[in-house]
Amino acid sequence: MIQTGNMPSYTILYKGSSMNPTFFANDLLYFEPVRFDKIRKGDIIVFRSPIIRPIIIHRVVQVKEGVILTQGDSNFDQDPFFLSSDQIMGRVFAGNRAGKVFAVKSGKAGCLVHYYAKFYRFLLIVLSPILKNFYDNTTCFSNRNLFKRLVEFQFVQRTRNECFRE
Repeated sequence: MIQTGNMPSYTILYKGSSMNPTFFANDLLYFEPVRFDKIRKGDIIVFRSPIIRPIIIHRVVQVKEGVILTQGDSNFDQDPFFLSSDQIMGRVFAGNRAGKVFAVKSGKAGCLVHYYAKFYRFLLIVLSPILKNFYDNTTCFSNRNLFKRLVEFQFVQRTRNECFRE
């Protein structure tokens, strides 16, 4: 436990991938107890799930009428349960990755991070097939294994005409 002002804070080791790119496996996260009425949309909270055993760290996507709905930044769907005050352990305020401490965005800034992660995931889904199709149908890349040779540093330089035949 570390002390931040008048409030005690705790640490938890993050495992999994549901909060990528915000958190990665083995990030050390700092969280502090928080009153239920102080939790806002965009905050990242640590809680005990009502349906599965492990402790979960997800972002708040909705607060209404005494319950909270959460979602992992890299998850497609919101969590299938609502949280009440007795399930919430605290709000994440900082993390430590490879010895470097970083602040965790909450509130409106946290919402922006969440939307960025959703947009990034969308781009990967949409662009991956397009780029694969381009790679597979471009003679310079596919027939001559140019990309593989560049990556392996075994590239034998070819003239422009050999790569771009009509």
